[in-house]
Parts: sequence; C-alpha cells; structure tokens
Amino acid sequence: MIDHGALTDLVLETLTAAVAANPDVTTGKEPPIGDGVAPAGGGWVEGQPGNGVFVPYGVLASGGGAPRALDLGGHVPGFAIGFSLRAHGGSRSQCDWMATVLRSSIEGLSHQTFGADPWKIINIEWPTLGPVSRVDAVAPPFWQVFDTFNLICST
Repeated sequence: MIDHGALTDLVLETLTAAVAANPDVTTGKEPPIGDGVAPAGGGWVEGQPGNGVFVPYGVLASGGGAPRALDLGGHVPGFAIGFSLRAHGGSRSQCDWMATVLRSSIEGLSHQTFGADPWKIINIEWPTLGPVSRVDAVAPPFWQVFDTFNLICST
C-alpha cells in the first residue's frame, strides 16, 4: 500500500526547501509553509492586519487518493494522490510570486521516490491553478491563490 504520510512529508520538505532558497524580496524573510493550517510567522508580523509587514506563506493540505491502473508496458499498480496548495500575500504581486515559487517546487517532484516500499512520482497533474483573489475580510486586505494538484505514483 502507498505510504501517504511519507509522500506528504516529501512534499512539505520540497516546499520548505524552495522557499528557503527564495526569500521574499519585500521582507527578506523565508516564507513559512503550513501543514494543513496557516503557519506561525506568516501573515502580518505584528499579529494584526496592517501592523508591520506581511510575510507571505503557503499552506499544503493533503487530500484523498484513488487507485489508478497504469499501463507502463504491462499492468502496474498506481495511485493518484490529491493535494491543495494555498499561497498568501500582502499584495497581488507578493501572492503571485509565492504561488510561482510553490508551483515550481512541485514540478521538481517528478521522479522522486518515497516510502519504505519505494513508490515513485511519475507524473504531476494540475486540475486547477487558482486565480489570485483579494480577501477583503480584513483591512487592509490580503491576497490568496488556491491550487490543486495530483501526484501520480507507481511502484
């Protein structure tokens, strides 16, 4: 059986490494990545909207999966595991930048292996690349992008 937890760990490590290599130019800070929830250290530095600077951040949420029969020169067991990825920024351009860094790092997962019984990521599907949306629930507003992707894995 596929090790969903090991796959999620691999994705989180990949996202964290990508933002470490690309600190935010507006704040000079490394954007944090949340595991299903907004991470500490992201958003308004002073804790209240409009106080200080906005540190961009990402949130990965592990979704469900489904078996997928793959024809790679014979029947090979496979799974499609879904994830959602949110990017947040204090401006549209900061949010766009954060989304680009996160998306690019996901593309780098192709051919990575994970788990005790090694599984391999053989393809990445992007069912949705979300629009940059302004969130006016707080003043000043912030921006977010909501993407979904599937990692197609085989033994």
